Amino acid sequence: MGSDLSVFRRIDKALTADVRLDRAAAAVLSLMADRQMIVASAMGSTTKQILWWEGIPDAGDEFGFISGVPGRGLERDLENWLERQRDRGAVRYGMAERTLPTHREIALFSMANHFSLQPVPREQKLNGTIRLAGRVYPPFKNASLYITSPAGRTVQPKVKNRGQRFNTSFTFKQRGLWQVELVADGPTGPEPIANFPVAVGKKHKKELTIRYWSLESEDSSRLEKRLFKLLGRERKKRQLKRLEWSDQLAAVARNYAEEMARTGIVGHLSPESGSPMDRVKAAKLYPMKVSENLARAYSAHEAHQGLMRSPAHRANILNDWASQTGIGVTVIEDHELKVMLVVQLFTVDQTVDAGLKKPKKVIQLINKYRRQRSRKPVKGHPWLNRMAKRVSQRCFTGAAPEVPINDSPFKKIQVISFLTNNLAGNLGQQQLFFRPDITDLGISVVEGRDPKSGEPVVCVTALLGQR
Repeated sequence: MGSDLSVFRRIDKALTADVRLDRAAAAVLSLMADRQMIVASAMGSTTKQILWWEGIPDAGDEFGFISGVPGRGLERDLENWLERQRDRGAVRYGMAERTLPTHREIALFSMANHFSLQPVPREQKLNGTIRLAGRVYPPFKNASLYITSPAGRTVQPKVKNRGQRFNTSFTFKQRGLWQVELVADGPTGPEPIANFPVAVGKKHKKELTIRYWSLESEDSSRLEKRLFKLLGRERKKRQLKRLEWSDQLAAVARNYAEEMARTGIVGHLSPESGSPMDRVKAAKLYPMKVSENLARAYSAHEAHQGLMRSPAHRANILNDWASQTGIGVTVIEDHELKVMLVVQLFTVDQTVDAGLKKPKKVIQLINKYRRQRSRKPVKGHPWLNRMAKRVSQRCFTGAAPEVPINDSPFKKIQVISFLTNNLAGNLGQQQLFFRPDITDLGISVVEGRDPKSGEPVVCVTALLGQR
């Protein structure tokens, strides 16, 4: 860079230069119109947008800005910055500088070495295949891949993980701009560690457009409703079912946003409250599945756009399994600006496939398992079905099942009754269903809650008849 500051040479020895970070630092300087904008905006939303433009998510990156008259004071500030980067484990850096009549300004980025990736072409032919291979470094492990197509659909190709190394390939079957995101498990849960576009059948136009966001409101509840509206709009556009708003889930999300603001730890796994499922269960909610999005942004629209630009987060917003959502927001101050921390929760309470609530469907599944064991199929019997329904009324009381046998058309009846949240899987584990002397079957499936844990389950009552 032609600088006469000797500390630059020490930075070059301690960290590895990264041209992407050089470009990012130069972009920051070119956008700075005055000192107020430098201090306030460039350290937040602007730097995040520039890093994403370069294909670098903000996990593990840090921005620094130093200004002063060339001399020992400026060198000392640079040395302090370098020491901080060493302490936090950074291994790559980028910088840009400009000399003004009265002083010098230096923009710096550093990046922790979370992963290495073999070069990936940013332009591909239609039906071209890319190979993604590399390795993640501690504390990260278990790489996964999310890819969004030009039509907006997110897919998750299978990744082979061997130790810290990963390997996969993907074929682009549609023209347009694809977004590729690499995610790895870190100390606080899954984090994006790379995010970049691939242009298929077209030239990649890399244009940087910066938007300066401002918080729409400091009222957290208004911001939550705005995010819910934006989420609903995306789902409606794609003809996905509308998610119901849950005040209980919103309270869980809001509490966690406040916890992250207090602890300064932004991640899905918390040393205080555990995982998303742990937090939901602590509120005495017992969904079958939970997913969570986290964001830090300067406005609701910026948070939403950032989540939609990330294939992994986009997949949560546009999932086809959730029935409820809850969004929590807390507003904090950062360099004299208002910043929002966002938590989105998505859950589903369905405990059993709707089709499996019908005795006929359950018996069909049992017969499928029987055929796999070379057993003759059994028949559903109306009297056994009626008795099973009567017995199932005791399911969640803890009382022992009683079967009226006085008017039974069978010489022997056996009863199975169990609670489960995985009916299809547990049916195959009940060995009594596969006895060769069983001829008829009656089934009742009742939804409720486990008397001990309170979790949503189904009670399966089966009467097995022998003629």
